[in-house]
This record gives sequence, C-alpha cells and structure tokens, in this order.
Amino acid sequence: MRIVDLLKKESIQLNAAPKNKSEAIDMLVDLQVKGGSISDKEESSLVKSSAQRLSAKELLFRTQRTRV
Repeated sequence: MRIVDLLKKESIQLNAAPKNKSEAIDMLVDLQVKGGSISDKEESSLVKSSAQRLSAKELLFRTQRTRV
C-alpha cells in the first residue's frame, strides 16, 4: 500500500482540530474506516490501541518497514 492509496476524499477532514493525541488517532482511524482503508471495527480498535502506545516517529518507522 502506498500513501496515495490512503488519500481519498472520504479519508480527509480539513480544519480538524483534535485536542490531544488520542483524539487525533481516533479521528484518523475513523476517517480511514470511512474511506475503506480499514475494513472492520475490530481492526480499527487494534490500530487505535497500537497507535496509542507508539510515538509518531515509531509509528511512521514501523509503517515504512512493513510497506517495503
């Protein structure tokens, strides 16, 4: 999967203003569910809980490693 695969009209929310990391992760995952990149509720819960434990840098690094 490439980053452009995640950038669908349904997966983008302009002017979003999350108040903290948790809210930002919830928004991003919900948008990916809406856009079809995440297929089910269980998967979205797993993504949210995993992302909560990782810093943004770690999450980006792990995502890049698995995509290569």
